[in-house]
Amino acid sequence: MQLSEEYRDIGVVEASNGAKAFYSSQSLSKNYARALFQDIEVDSREWQ
Repeated sequence: MQLSEEYRDIGVVEASNGAKAFYSSQSLSKNYARALFQDIEVDSREWQ
């Protein structure tokens, strides 16, 4: 996907549990995307 010009802004982040998610670097930095995904995938589930 990253080889295609129209998708060059798409990246992948990984949470501490191994789950992966796509993000757009046009909208988020990699660190911010990782932090958001970590919160959704791991941290918020600890409270349920």
